[in-house]
Amino acid sequence: MKDGMDRRTFLRMSGLSAAAAVAAACGAPGGDAEPQAADEAPAAEEAPAADSGSMSKYNESPLLAERVAAGSLPPVDERLPANPVVIEPLEEIGQYGGTTRVAIGNPNHLFGDPQAVMGTELILRIAPDFSSITSGLAESWEFNEDATEQILHLREGLMWSDGAPFSADDFMFSWHDLWLNEEYAPGGPPTSWKAGASPSGDPLQMEKIDDYTIRLTFPSPIP
Repeated sequence: MKDGMDRRTFLRMSGLSAAAAVAAACGAPGGDAEPQAADEAPAAEEAPAADSGSMSKYNESPLLAERVAAGSLPPVDERLPANPVVIEPLEEIGQYGGTTRVAIGNPNHLFGDPQAVMGTELILRIAPDFSSITSGLAESWEFNEDATEQILHLREGLMWSDGAPFSADDFMFSWHDLWLNEEYAPGGPPTSWKAGASPSGDPLQMEKIDDYTIRLTFPSPIP
């Protein structure tokens, strides 16, 4: 979760931004697509890791190095899940710092798509080359035969920015206490999560199987 966005906003935005990814993934059951073979390219120079007193296979952001050294923030190894997302760059490894500029042609999107893409983590993501749906907060997923049920397997060890664990309970809160709460969401869940993508359609059902597994049951098949 990014600075300036509280946990409730994150949960609300996660539900919205993940809806399209989950729907698109219906055509790709079984988890991540097999990686495409790529021509070998010269290895990019890695950014220097912050000195935390021990060797790490991950690079510490220079923006956080002082906080880690002061002991106010755990080292990067302790902040990452057991199996973190690793994005293969299309051209080169990203550099720390810099400025991002985004052109927004619709004022209604000031807290819409840009925030959903850059301000939150998604359950499932679109691959950098737009060729497939790939993992995000969920490291794998599968559908039943008639595409009325989806199982999401979350990454173990995910945390909020305050260090609190992130688990299936957060999804249950988002769905049952927010989206199904008429006082909070008078219109109910997004239409993407309803039968026939209709405002009057029945919403999906969300069930916690264990701390890192969620079952989504749809009112009708989503082929």
